[in-house]
Amino acid sequence: MKQYNEARRWVSLLYDLDRLHLGEEEMWLGKIAYEEGNLNIATKWFQVAFQKSEGRLFLGRDSEKYYKFYLQSLK
Repeated sequence: MKQYNEARRWVSLLYDLDRLHLGEEEMWLGKIAYEEGNLNIATKWFQVAFQKSEGRLFLGRDSEKYYKFYLQSLK
């Protein structure tokens, strides 16, 4: 069984630190929402992550499916 609530808790703990946020937290929350099947919520998180990171977080093999989903959601 996947533990999405636990994943969200860890993301929150990691990014509650006082530092510059460049979209990583939103990217992780978007990934969790996507994997849970909460696609509307995932789209919202991915939009924030894309804006904050200027798309940088969507580069790379691990984020390819999320990037494709995000682009499709813009149509």
